[in-house]
Amino acid sequence: LTVTNSTNSTGADKPIASIIEESTCPDDCSNNGLCINEECQCNSGFYGESCSITTSQAPTVIKNAFEDLCDSSKKPCRTFIVPGYDFIDGAGLSCKYTSMSLKSNGTTTMLEEGDTFTHPGTYASSFFMYCNMPGSRKRRSTDFDIVATGYRIAVSNNGENYTEPLISIVFDSTCYECNTTTLSCEKLTTCPVQAEKPLDESKTKIWMIVPVVSAVVIVLIIIAVLIFKWKLKPKQSYIRDSTLSLPNTTRQIAPKSHFLTSEHIFLSERFQSESATDLNESKCGWK
Repeated sequence: LTVTNSTNSTGADKPIASIIEESTCPDDCSNNGLCINEECQCNSGFYGESCSITTSQAPTVIKNAFEDLCDSSKKPCRTFIVPGYDFIDGAGLSCKYTSMSLKSNGTTTMLEEGDTFTHPGTYASSFFMYCNMPGSRKRRSTDFDIVATGYRIAVSNNGENYTEPLISIVFDSTCYECNTTTLSCEKLTTCPVQAEKPLDESKTKIWMIVPVVSAVVIVLIIIAVLIFKWKLKPKQSYIRDSTLSLPNTTRQIAPKSHFLTSEHIFLSERFQSESATDLNESKCGWK
């Protein structure tokens, strides 16, 4: 094998082995890097196996390979695998979500889109990445039953330039059959009867706390009223009123008038006796 006109940077002829090694790197690293040990070492600002992409370029996603339906009765549905290529392993790799809810009030089914938020993506390889859902997010209260939830998911290499969104619907296959094309779900006749779902945890706690707090407040109000009335109530006076007489608990003494009456009776009888004697003596003297 003879190779001509192949020189290195100094103008010297390149060894055949070096030429073969360089030819194994894709697209000769797009002239944006060096081929070392059959791998491209990209220059600053260039990424990918062939050093052909920059962070300003969004990855390319393969829609048909994306799992657009996730059965919550079989797995948590908190991590989504996004297939494609040109994903960059850097701090800018991110996922943008737009939440969706399919709701029904028994007669009408409607699609409601919620808030949009971003979360860091996880690099797996240049051919796929992971989008992990953040912690549980609060849902707005509604009079409709939530049949299924879902997300529009777009990815970016720099947090600014995003791909077209992919759609994923999260549903329970034991009760519903959903379609990502029509964005609708139908209830199955085989769906088991479910007990009424309790209110969300924060609301349940509120409904538990409110009666307890109300009862405590009422008790405190009653106690305050009783204390207030007690303070307003006139206190008993311990100074003896001269116009009032207290019951006499000492040994009762007969009224003085009783003794006087008895004495008077005694003296009267004596006086009558003496008077009668004097009268008789007088009569005798007169005789």
